[in-house]
Amino acid sequence: PAGETVDSTGCTVVTDSDGDGVDDTTDQCADTPAGDTVDSTGCSVSVAAPPSTGVAACSTIIGTQGQITISWEYSDSALLHPENDSVEVLVDGVLTYTIRPTNTAAIHQGTSGTEYTFTIQVSNEAGANEYVCSIVATAEVTEPVDTDSDDTSGEDADSSSSETVNPPADNNNDSNSDSSSDEEAALPGFTSLLALSILIIAAFIRKENRHF
Repeated sequence: PAGETVDSTGCTVVTDSDGDGVDDTTDQCADTPAGDTVDSTGCSVSVAAPPSTGVAACSTIIGTQGQITISWEYSDSALLHPENDSVEVLVDGVLTYTIRPTNTAAIHQGTSGTEYTFTIQVSNEAGANEYVCSIVATAEVTEPVDTDSDDTSGEDADSSSSETVNPPADNNNDSNSDSSSDEEAALPGFTSLLALSILIIAAFIRKENRHF
């Protein structure tokens, strides 16, 4: 068209003086501030700022068995919206938990002596991360040993081993001993009877000799 600016190839050059992405021929709002969101006419569109749900402080508690408890505080808990906002806990950059707004999370199954980086991300209903808090902690695994129980078990084992148990065969021996005692007790009576028989026979022989 007549009056338009063209390039070296004869094509119309599109001019966007304020750099809002809308060419000057249709831009109804000149000099739009840089960074503003505009509509199809080049005019700024107001966007409500998301509520602030920043994390004010972060800390960790090293527990036993490799558990690490992460705690944090919100700068203004009244601005949290449980139905929309969420908290993401990343371990070494890997998303581990997505939870409703809370201020603590427990990470289990840590390896003793291993350093982990925990990242807390608080997101609003639009999914934008409003605060990121990173914590570096080393897991410590302690295996408590109940020495009292072990000692007691040892004592029980010693007591069991020191106990004397008479085998059943001993009962037979006792019975044999009792039988022997009975036999020994009966032996004197048999001897007396034998001696008496001998005396009777001797007296009978003497009597017969007198008759001859």
